[in-house]
Amino acid sequence: MTNYLLQEYYFKLKLIGIYQIAGGLIGLSLTVWLITMLLPMPFVVVCIIIASIGLFLFSIGCGIGLCFKKWTTINLSVVLQLLQIVSFTLYGCSFNFISGLGILLNFDFTNSLQMQIKLSEPILRFTYLIDPANKIVGINIAAILICFFIIDLKRKIIRFLNKSEINSIKALANKGAA
Repeated sequence: MTNYLLQEYYFKLKLIGIYQIAGGLIGLSLTVWLITMLLPMPFVVVCIIIASIGLFLFSIGCGIGLCFKKWTTINLSVVLQLLQIVSFTLYGCSFNFISGLGILLNFDFTNSLQMQIKLSEPILRFTYLIDPANKIVGINIAAILICFFIIDLKRKIIRFLNKSEINSIKALANKGAA
């Protein structure tokens, strides 16, 4: 029974890994497509595209690590989800990064509350010199839920491994006493 629980936890981590790989591949594909549409491009756009390619590769790497049960990638996956939680457009600058599903709750301080559902953005969207009157802060609800799910799975795996370690020590102690 206990071995089944551990396999179930790792299966859930593998599903999150597949999700992160798919989100990274979609974002990477859209970024490559965007590169072909923007040739030639200014230096600032090249820097933004390089950063976005790096983040989408980071997403793919985290997903692969989760599929192969690498412990450090659980923490890196939490960092990846944290990067996707907040997006903003303030004072002429904009930042938005989604790798996978995005359920965005946007607070537009100039007009009203908006709700959007988006998939991967083509690139890490960082723009400047836009209308400084735009003041929008967005929260990605999907990234928050996935982050809590990963943290909960990590806690369950740690608890399970600690219990099995204690049980194996007790079993060895009982063998020694007999």
